[in-house]
Amino acid sequence: MAVTVEGLSKQYGLPPMPTAKKLLDLFTGGKKKMAHAVRPLALDNISFEVRRGAILGVIGKNGSGKSTLLKVLAGVTPHSRGLIRVSGRIFPMIELSAGIHPELTGKENAVILGAIMGLTKSEITERLSEIEDFSELEGWFYKPVRKYSSGMYARLGFSVAMNVDADVLLVDEVLAVGDTAFQRKCYDRLSLLEKKGATILFVSHNIRQVERICSSVIWLDGGKIIMEGNPTEVVQAYYKRADEELLERTRKVFVKEVETRPEKTETELRIIDARLLDESGKKVDTVEMFRPITIELEFVCYERVKSPGFTLGFHTTDLVNVTSFSTAYMGKTPDFEPGAHKILCRIPSVILNPGVYGIRAGIGSDTQWRAMDSAYGLSLFQVTSDDFRVIEQGVGLVFTEAEWLF
Repeated sequence: MAVTVEGLSKQYGLPPMPTAKKLLDLFTGGKKKMAHAVRPLALDNISFEVRRGAILGVIGKNGSGKSTLLKVLAGVTPHSRGLIRVSGRIFPMIELSAGIHPELTGKENAVILGAIMGLTKSEITERLSEIEDFSELEGWFYKPVRKYSSGMYARLGFSVAMNVDADVLLVDEVLAVGDTAFQRKCYDRLSLLEKKGATILFVSHNIRQVERICSSVIWLDGGKIIMEGNPTEVVQAYYKRADEELLERTRKVFVKEVETRPEKTETELRIIDARLLDESGKKVDTVEMFRPITIELEFVCYERVKSPGFTLGFHTTDLVNVTSFSTAYMGKTPDFEPGAHKILCRIPSVILNPGVYGIRAGIGSDTQWRAMDSAYGLSLFQVTSDDFRVIEQGVGLVFTEAEWLF
């Protein structure tokens, strides 16, 4: 195994300084003990192995212990308990500025980083042109690093890491500051290094990239391993938990548009609410993919409304419209008298991929093409699935059936 971790724990928090303790003893006669803050375990008895030539992805929300794990493995911070065995030379990319001197040029820093990693002078000279080409820094490669942006720091550090033949590479979210084209280039290079036998521990919040390039994934939460194994299975479980938390959190801060408006508007009607109903007519906020659902739209008319047009749709929590359905294709709708009304829209199969979504609605004049009222965020709901087809495909917002011809 390239990396073996057994019963690893890390606890931050230091005992009181000796001088402070002596002063307390002097004034209290040693009768009072000095308390010190004890923080929760950043890593709590975790164990795993990474075989040579594999990419291990590490996922989890902020504060789960991901960065601490890589820092412990790199020797940046000591662990409290447990055993760590690393076979080969480690190159840690856990801080953009680590080992880079701001007053030196990119080229000079590349030479120093290569030397730190054990490359000979001739090896460094041979690889400088490749480092420069990969970084795409052009003339900036010969300028002081203090003038670099955070993205340029990432380009320099990653370019050196890709050319020093490290046995174990630790990558902690440093690609997040790079532009999209450079990120894609780096992910492709990581896959190439894996084929050449390098071992990579990869921490990222870009979960889909973790799923794409990693051989296996561990999910950390509160310093503990919640799940480990097949990337797709771990990622799906992580997304399901994240969606549950997102739904609960969003409910507290997401204000329905209709709640911010006066009760009486200048138009003929007003949207009151919309809700999801299951097959038995019960209101729900969690639905299974491929199951039928019904949307119940509630509105009030202030006067007689002749044959209005209705539109319903789904959007993400950041208000990206996913899909919509309208009465425009069904012909003339009935007239509605003044008062409260409810209408139903039945959807035979939910094709939204797992995630959290909201309902939006609009009502317009069918004769004058004029919007009378609209609203978003009427109801928030979570889509879930254990269907193997979704787990295998799992990318995008909707699931599309297709016919394959060979």
